[in-house]
Amino acid sequence: MGTQKVSKYYSIILFFLFLSSCGITIKEYKLNNIKDWKIKISVINKTHEPSLTGLFIKNIEEKLIKRGALIVDDSEDYEVTLILNTLKTQAVTYTTKDIIGANVIQVAGVFTIKAKHKNTPDSSGVFNISNNYYIKNIVDGEIERSKALNKSAAEVAESIYGKLAILVKKP
Repeated sequence: MGTQKVSKYYSIILFFLFLSSCGITIKEYKLNNIKDWKIKISVINKTHEPSLTGLFIKNIEEKLIKRGALIVDDSEDYEVTLILNTLKTQAVTYTTKDIIGANVIQVAGVFTIKAKHKNTPDSSGVFNISNNYYIKNIVDGEIERSKALNKSAAEVAESIYGKLAILVKKP
């Protein structure tokens, strides 16, 4: 039992050493207390195309359904992956202060979303964001709009994450 524990930790250390040798760094920040949403975004900086991956975790109202199928439950996690077409600034570590209320840059790309631990097809789409939006306003606006349109949790996450798929302008 003790040997298995040691080999597990050894494997984890080797994995992180492998990642660092490939020039891949993973940096995370959290945006909390935005209309009860917890958004965790990882910036994965590779040598080729950067991508953003996020988990949306929320207590979801029972009436919310995803495109006619009852696949949403209260503790469901949604995983969204975005690939940017162009990168207008270098990937750096962002703090909560940097993110909330910051101007975003023009960016376009594609995203996919799927419910984790469920056998459901991915949804995908294209986003194109103009500058001069404020991130908190985007999140608040999408959540309010989703209630009016009776959108599903996955669709809400899709809308918000499509609009949050940006890198913040930093000096």
